[in-house]
Parts: sequence; structure tokens; C-alpha cells
Amino acid sequence: MEGEARGHNRDYSVLLSEVVNGDGSIVPTLRAVFDSRNCDVEGFVSALNDQISVLERQIEVLCSGHSQGFVDAIDEVRTLKDDTRYLKSQLERASVLVNEAGTILQQSQASLVRERRRQYNILVTIKALNECVPVLRLYTKIGTQLQNGQYYSAIKTLEELESTHIAPVLKYSFGRKIHLQTVFIREQVQRKAFHDMHTFLADARKKAEEIGEVSMKRVVDAAKKLSSNTQLVSSDTNISDEMDLKGDDEEAVCSSDTSVLSIDFAPLYSCWHICTVLGVTTECAAYYKVERRKQSQLVIHPPNPLVSVRSIRDYFSQLCGFFLIEETVLSTTEGLISKQYVDELWHLALTTIATVMDRDLMNCTTASMFREVKDIIVTFRHTLMAYDFSVGRIVDILLQIRERYQSVLFTTSSESLRGVLFNDNYTPIVIETAEKYETFISDYPCTETPAEDIIFPFSFTFSDAVPNVYFELKQFIYMTFIFVRDIGLSNTEVDELLRQSTNQIISKVLSNTMVRIVQERTLSLMQLTQISVNTAHLEDVCRLLEKRITSLTRTRGDSVRVTRLFAAADFKDARSEAEVKIIELLVHQIDEFLDLADYSWAPAKPITEASSYIFDLLAYLTTKFTTLTNLPREVAINAYFHTCKHLCKRLLELVQSSEIKKVNLNGIRGFNHDVKLCEEYALSSTVVDSNDGLLADIFVSLRELVDVFLNNDLEAYVDEATRKQKYSHLPPRIVLLWLEKFDDSSDRRFFKSSKDRKSAKFIDGIIKRLRAQLAKTTLSESHEGEMMVGTMKDAIDTVHRQSIVSAKEPSSKQNSSISNRQNISTTRRSSTTTKHRSQPQNPTQKKVTIKSLPPSSTIKTSTIPPSEPSFQHADRHDVTDNIGEDNDDDDSDDDDDEEELEL
Repeated sequence: MEGEARGHNRDYSVLLSEVVNGDGSIVPTLRAVFDSRNCDVEGFVSALNDQISVLERQIEVLCSGHSQGFVDAIDEVRTLKDDTRYLKSQLERASVLVNEAGTILQQSQASLVRERRRQYNILVTIKALNECVPVLRLYTKIGTQLQNGQYYSAIKTLEELESTHIAPVLKYSFGRKIHLQTVFIREQVQRKAFHDMHTFLADARKKAEEIGEVSMKRVVDAAKKLSSNTQLVSSDTNISDEMDLKGDDEEAVCSSDTSVLSIDFAPLYSCWHICTVLGVTTECAAYYKVERRKQSQLVIHPPNPLVSVRSIRDYFSQLCGFFLIEETVLSTTEGLISKQYVDELWHLALTTIATVMDRDLMNCTTASMFREVKDIIVTFRHTLMAYDFSVGRIVDILLQIRERYQSVLFTTSSESLRGVLFNDNYTPIVIETAEKYETFISDYPCTETPAEDIIFPFSFTFSDAVPNVYFELKQFIYMTFIFVRDIGLSNTEVDELLRQSTNQIISKVLSNTMVRIVQERTLSLMQLTQISVNTAHLEDVCRLLEKRITSLTRTRGDSVRVTRLFAAADFKDARSEAEVKIIELLVHQIDEFLDLADYSWAPAKPITEASSYIFDLLAYLTTKFTTLTNLPREVAINAYFHTCKHLCKRLLELVQSSEIKKVNLNGIRGFNHDVKLCEEYALSSTVVDSNDGLLADIFVSLRELVDVFLNNDLEAYVDEATRKQKYSHLPPRIVLLWLEKFDDSSDRRFFKSSKDRKSAKFIDGIIKRLRAQLAKTTLSESHEGEMMVGTMKDAIDTVHRQSIVSAKEPSSKQNSSISNRQNISTTRRSSTTTKHRSQPQNPTQKKVTIKSLPPSSTIKTSTIPPSEPSFQHADRHDVTDNIGEDNDDDDSDDDDDEEELEL
């Protein structure tokens, strides 16, 4: 048994050790026993029982060894019982005492707890009151501020309440209610702030005109104050510098005196501050901009046309006030509006102003209204320039208005100038007394310098038109100057505008009117002479006007950039027209005298003196030239030359008249007296110097015609060589014409010899020879015409080729054109010169046709008007060659001649 138990013990020693020595549960050990592959429960129980038996025996052995100690311990425990009883009694007495003391302590503790709780509640209440009282106080304050309209203070108080005091009281119901009320308070304040802004905007719209008017008035006052101090400025200070000084002064006035803006900005500032606190600055700025843009449309676009100066002043006053308010808002607020926003409104206003002025000033017809409008715009410009607005476009608007003003002023001054010229009597001015003379000289700086001792009445060489024109032009220049002097232009630009406008009125009005007067009105010779004299004085007036412009603009008159009054040269047209008219009147008188002449070419008795009509004519011409003392020498010489030339021409026409049926020596001798009287008249002229030689041979063709018959020199004349030497100015056709009509049987001494005198065939032979020579000359001219056609064709081909080349080479276009014109001009000149040298012309012939050409080619030249002869000394041969031919040689050199080539 024991052996078997030890066997089992060996097998389950580990498990038994775990059961005996383990401190925890034996469940895992038992599970190991039951869950093992060779489960032997009974063996394990048996081994367990054996182990128990062993342990009991060990306990018994242990108890046996300690029994006496146990007995002693029991005795000590009994002794301890008496001590315990005594201790118990003591403890009971102590417990009673403790209970009594505890009861008293408990009572004190309850009282203390109550007091402590009361004290805590007091402290909590005080803390709560300290938290709630500021909230209630601020809330009450907000209500009071809202009632008093102190919205900005209310919103600042509300901000303080929300940021500092509202959070601790949100646990209370009243705190939560106050917190909910803040939203409504903000909305109420925001509505009220926007209402205040609306009130400000309405006030700004209402007072904009007043603000602008006061501001512009202050600028005008500052400008007047500055103008009173301009005497301290040196004479070389230009206009732009003065305008800069004026701008600085205006800026100082407008910037320093803010009281000019008689409008309360407090509502706007309050609204902006409130919106800043509320965090709705974007909505506030948007609302302000939208409303101001609407107002700008009402200000910039006037509801009614601006038809008066008052309406225009109100318009610009509103604009000025509007933008001054905007500039003040921009400079005193931060973020409400921007510089870009103001500039956009300003540029829109400038564009609209230009359109409005262009539209509403269209029907303005008074220069004074334009000047008042200009002053308003200039004041508007200076006012806004002081507030740093860009005013460059305003200068363009002023220049646009200046064009219309200049047009109106040009029309008014033109009417005045035309009235001066048409109402003038064109007689020299006569001054009766010295006082009147001094007054006249002080008003009109006359260039005439009379002698020191003036005898009154004193007569000037010019008429009333000259000083009156000076006064009108001077007024025109000043009216132009006062418009452009302060519109922002430099002194050089002002000077240029003055000179251009003055040139325009002189060229288009003054000169053309004088030409019209000469052409359309019936004027006497003295009046035409006075017009010619006036033109010279008007050129002096132009020089005086140049000095006047220079003194106004303070520019140097000798500057190379200064535009001269070149329109003074236009007076030459009027002078030339007057001179032509003078010559026409003299020529007309000559024609009237000669048309009344009844000349007898075949009288029975010799005539011993000049005819009465020639005598009366020359006496009339002498008287006229003697009275024309004011006529310039060149004009007088020209008129004298033309009268003599025309007289010679009419006499040549007279001798070739078809009404002459018969001519004899008595008639030729009588005509000789007339020719002598004409020659004496030409040589005895007080106008032309006798040593000049200009008129020495003007009647040479008439002299040669008379001499060839009176000297019985027909046979020499027929000889071409002799004719070129002695009678080079006498055309054969005139001699032929007289020979065909010659009939003088009373005087047989006309023939050279008795044989010739007995033969009537002598004159017939002369006639045949002259006819043959004329036919030969005609044939020669035909060949020359063919050569001229070929030359002109070559010139035209050259022009065509060079035009093609110039199209390919643009750079050489100008030189080619000039060369072509020179070639054609040379061809014309050479061909025309050849024609005049080879063929004497009919004085009445105006159109030249080259005959004997092939049927396929014809050259035609248009009618060439006679040109004016030069005032210089003419060559004798040139003068005499041209007599009776209307100066065709001079006309052929004119660039305006028209020629047509038909191939």
C-alpha cells in the first residue's frame, strides 16, 4: 500500500506540490488531472489522501512540542481579562465624556456650517452682483444713448459689454436675453447710421452749389488780390509763371480755410465709425458710392439746356461743390472712398462737361457770353487744381470753347472792319488844331513823322480807314488775348494763337474786303489812289500790331519761332487791284476821247496843228497825273507807262481801222502833228525821269509809220535789211494797208523820179513785194510750228518716261517733276520767242494757231491775258516790240499758261 502510494506520489508529486504550496485556486491543477491523456482520478485522489495523512502527522508532532507554551498563553489571557474589564470601564466613562463633548461640538459644528454656508452665499451673491451690475448698467446706458441719438457711443458701449461683461452672466436668463438684444441693437444702430448718411447725402446735394459758389468766389478774390500785387513782378515774367503763382495762392486759400465747406460732416463720420465698429464698412462704402454716383449723374448732366451765364455758373458751382465734398471725404476718412473712385468720377465729369459745353454753346452768338463762360471755367479749374485734381482736360475744353469764341469774335470784328472800309470816304485825314493832332497821335501811333513846324490844318496821307482798322484789330487782339491768357497755355502758345487769328482776319476779311470794294464799287481816281496809299499804311499797322502782341504776351518779337503777321503781304492784292483799276480808268478815259474823234485821213488842205481830241486828251492826262501827288512813284510810273502804251495801241488801231477808205499826205501830215504831241507828252512827264529812257521810244512804231511816207522811203522799207535797221518796229501789214488805201493825185512829189511818178505801177510793185514778203514769213512760221510740235512731243514723251521712273523711285519724284517742268517751260519759251521774232502780230489777236501742219497734229494755245509790266526800266527794244501785242512774250513765260496738244 505504501509502495503503491509512493508510486502514485511520484507520479503526482508536482501536482500535489502545486495543491499544497499554491496560494491561488486549485482549479487549474484539477483540470490538468482530468484533462490529461491518461486520466487517473482515483490514483490522484489516493495520492492526495496520502499527502493529507502525512501533513496531519506533522501537525500532531508540532502540537506536542508546543503544548506548554499554549497553557502559559492561556493563563496570560485570563490575566488580561481583568485588565480588559478595567479598561472597558474607563473607556465607557471616556465615551460618555466624548459623547457629551461631541454633542456640544456637533451643535457648534452645525452652527458653524450654517454660518459658513451663509457666508459663502453672501460671497456668491456679491460676485454675481459684481458680474451683473456692470451688465445692467451698460445695458441701461446703451438704452439711454440710443434714446439720445448717441449711436456711436451706444455701439462702443455695446462693444464693451460684449467683449468684457456679457460672458459671465450668460448663465442667467436675463444675461441671455440681453445677449439676444445686442443683435437687434446693432441692426437698429446700423439703420440709424445709414439714415444719418442719407441725411448727409441729401444735405450735400442741396448745398453743393453753395459750396462751389463760395469756393470759386474765394478763388476769384484771391486772384484779384494777386493781380494787385503783380506790379512787383518783373517785366520778363511770363504768363505761365503768373498762373503758377495764382495757383499756389488759390491752393493756400482753399486748403487753409475749411470753413468754405458749410456742411456738417459729423453724420458721415459717425456713420463710418459705427460701420467700422459693426464690421459693415463694405456695405457702408458701397451705399455711399451708389448714392453719390446717382447724385453725380444729376450734377454732371443738367436737366435743362444751359442757355444763360447764370445757368452755366450754377452748373459749374454744383460740379465744384460736389468734387470738393468728395475730396474732403477722401482726405478725412480712411477706406470709405478711394482716389481711383474720385478720379473715375472726375474723368467722367470732364468728358460730360465737354459734351455739354459743345451742345449748349452751339447757339451762343455773343462774344461777351463766351468770355463770361471762360472766366467761370477758369475759376472752376483753379479751384479744383488747388485740391490736386487733374485739370489738363479742362484746358482742352477751354480751347474747344475758344474756337467757337474766335468764330463769333471773328464774325463781329469782320462786320466792324467791313463797315469801316465800306463807310470810309477815302480822302486824307485833315487835322484842324494842335489839340486834335496830339489826341490823334496819342490814340494812333502814326508812323508818319511830319516836320517840326506843323501848319494847321494838317493833312495825313491816309484816310480814316487806317486808324479805324488799327483800333478794330487792336480790340480784336485784346479780346482774343483776354480769353486765352489764363486758360493754361504758355506765353509762346498764346502769342502763336494771337498771331494766327490776326493773320486770319487780315487775310480773309480785310484784304478781301478791300479787293471787293475796288472791284464792285464805283470809285473815282482819287479814291483808288487813296486805297493804294492806305495799303502801305496798313502794312505799318501790321507792324504796330506785332509790337502790341509782343507787349501783351511778353515774348521776344525777334524770336525765330514767332509767327509773323504774314497777312500784311495780302494787302499787295488790294494795292495791285487798285492800281489796275487806276490804269483801267485812265485807259477808259483815253478810249472815250478817241471814240469821239472824227479824223480826216484825206483832207484837201494841209493840217498845220495837232487835232483837238489829242490835245484835250493829253491835257486831261497831264492834269490827272499832276493831282495824284500821294500815288507811290512806282505806281505812277506804271500808270503813266500803261496810258502811253494804250494810247499808242489805240492810235495803231486807228490807222488800221476799216473805216478808213482813203489816205493822202495831208492826212499823214496831220497825224504827224498828233504823233509829235504824243512824243512830247511822253518826254515831258514829271512822273518818269527824262534820263530813264523808259518812254523814249514808246511811240516809235507810229513815228516810223509816218516817216516812211513823209520821207518817201518806201523802197528802202521794202528792202528787208534796210527795214531791220531803220524801221524795225513797223509791221509790214500796216504799211501795206495804207498803201492799198493811198490816193494822192495832188502831190506827185511822193514818187522818187519822173519815170516812177508817171507810172502808177510803182505803188503796185511795192504792194506786191510786201505781200510776197508776208507770204514768205507765213511759210517760215509754218515750218517753225512743225519744229515746235516735234519738240513738244519729245518733251511730253520725256515727261511720261520720267513719271514712270519716278513711280518706281519715289525718292527722285520731286527732282524729276522739277526737271520736266523746266524742260517744258524752256520749250515754250524758246518756241514762243521764235514765233515773236519771226512774225509781227495783230494787236487784237488773242489766240494763236499754227498753220500748215499735218492733218494729224494741231497745237492750240488758250487765250493769254496781258500781264502787268515791271516797274523797272524796260529795254527799249522790248518795250517797242511789245507795243500793240498785249505783252504776249511775257505771258508765254507764265507758269499758269494752258496749252493743248492734239495728235
